Amino acid sequence: MSTADTIAAISTPPGVGGIGTVRVSGPAAREICDRVFASPKGRRIADAPGYTALYGRVSGPDGPIDEAIALVFAAPASYTGEDVVELSVHGGGYIVKALLRALLAAGARGGRVYPPRLFERQARPRRGGECDAADFRQGGGGTSRRAADEKRRPLARD
Repeated sequence: MSTADTIAAISTPPGVGGIGTVRVSGPAAREICDRVFASPKGRRIADAPGYTALYGRVSGPDGPIDEAIALVFAAPASYTGEDVVELSVHGGGYIVKALLRALLAAGARGGRVYPPRLFERQARPRRGGECDAADFRQGGGGTSRRAADEKRRPLARD
């Protein structure tokens, strides 16, 4: 997979939950998400500033999928260093997989489920190689290591 690809993957664990999220990252993330997302106020993800949440509906080639919240993170101040859009829908396998299929049909590249370290691999060249082997211990990504560190110091921020 080229680092210039716009990738999409399910980023919430499989199974039943309150929400399910599909993350899209890459140079065409906003445009691809606009192909499946429609805001009732006509707002476009491509025009939204970074750190914005938009409400709308997502649909695919087979019709409507669900209501959604789109979180927009602008490059270079995102986890991967490129444009990132997270689309959150109601949880459950069918809806989340339907959204991923719609994003793949709209031009994103990716897989059926969140491949291990997919976004970390995409981010590494853009972050100047900041990730090291410790970030990926035991198959987890950099976020797992940071979460463990935060658990040890829950009140340190106050």
